[in-house]
Amino acid sequence: VPGFRTFIIESFAPNCCLYSVLDSSFELRDANT
Repeated sequence: VPGFRTFIIESFAPNCCLYSVLDSSFELRDANT
């Protein structure tokens, strides 16, 4: 179902972006210490 696929993408894509931002922030924090 195309609508269901779009729902999944919209649900998971922001989480992937959020995780990548968190990972980069943790790396910067480790580099500064």
